Amino acid sequence: MTRRRLIELSPLEEALLLWHEANAVWSFQFGVTAPRLDPERVRQAYNTALAHHPLGRCGIESDSRGRFQWIEDSDADIGEVEVVECPDEETLQQVFLEQIDRPMPLDQAPLARALIARCPTEDILSSQLNHVFVDGLGTLRLLRSVARAYRGEFDPPPAVDIATAHRALDPLPASDWAALTKQWTTRLELAATALTERSRLAPSGGAGVGAGSTIRSFPAAPLLEASRAHNASFGTYSMAAMHLTVERWNHAHDAACDHVGVTQAVNLRPDEWWDDTVANLAAMTSVLTKPSDRRDMTSALTVVRPQVESSQRKEKAREFVAAAKAARMVPFALRRQAFAAAARQQFDTCVLSNLRQVPDPPRFGDDHETVISATTAAMPGVGLTLGVYTAFDELRFLVIYRRETFDRDGANAFVDAFIETLRNG
Repeated sequence: MTRRRLIELSPLEEALLLWHEANAVWSFQFGVTAPRLDPERVRQAYNTALAHHPLGRCGIESDSRGRFQWIEDSDADIGEVEVVECPDEETLQQVFLEQIDRPMPLDQAPLARALIARCPTEDILSSQLNHVFVDGLGTLRLLRSVARAYRGEFDPPPAVDIATAHRALDPLPASDWAALTKQWTTRLELAATALTERSRLAPSGGAGVGAGSTIRSFPAAPLLEASRAHNASFGTYSMAAMHLTVERWNHAHDAACDHVGVTQAVNLRPDEWWDDTVANLAAMTSVLTKPSDRRDMTSALTVVRPQVESSQRKEKAREFVAAAKAARMVPFALRRQAFAAAARQQFDTCVLSNLRQVPDPPRFGDDHETVISATTAAMPGVGLTLGVYTAFDELRFLVIYRRETFDRDGANAFVDAFIETLRNG
């Protein structure tokens, strides 16, 4: 076995690592449909893919000065790929939840696990991945490598090395006073957002601990048409709809609803390799509204649209990374305490992730249509995480809910309310 230091964690990776310490390890699950798979071929293909990408065979260790490093292990192995029988949707979702809850020590490479969910008509290659290691787009790139290795196809090298990828996270320098003023305005907005207390989702049937999940499917055409009728992208429209749904839900349940914050992920890769590089190059940002912003869909879109567009320009996400980088000037023990205190706040009301259609999905068979799904851990204090993705002519809504807030009926009722808002504004 050969172990070597590859590179220091980026400020974003370190921030995620410290968040892990306060919230337990943050893993997520990513599923890809396939024809019947051979588990040993999948294991070999996964190991080939991990060796193809710089961080694929790495774990995380701290050096004598307390700095976290990516340590490459030449013998890293994905391990046994278990086949789990899943005769129905409920069993399948339970398998996904149990998978993301499995411990994954950060010092033991690779920071990925895999199993095959054997469904009645197809298999699903289900991967558990650590969020310090990789984000959603990086996972898709990794799984393309797995599929190509499984099929014996050529896999192009990564677009850039990991040091170049880390440099892509740096904020763009201000070119003039106007740009510098805008940069500091964004930083002040970030600080104000961080200090704003968010309302919590009103509970419905919640009396347990941990996380549960449910998945719902609806015809895509009328929901997409509703967004076009409001001259909005579906991502912007669904974000406004989520804010309105929280307002109406809490009002119907006699619960306070002041500021609502909804988390979304922002990809920081540059356009020329926006869907390449197996790493975490995405920052989480908040879209925030107050009660007067949530009178109707028009008022909600007026406030939500510029925030979503700002996120698409990556302004706040880059400034978040800049803040994480500046925090490295503070002694590590103080940084750890600060992150722990922030994590306990559990800032946002809920999480909305729009995966939508996936370009160049991983394909394990020529005649098998690939469908992507994902499950993320439900963070304590954040009542609900909603993932939206396209499957053929449907939009599928994957709901991860905290059992302290919802039971399954309650979570389904919230999704029904969200769909009603999407349809009718």
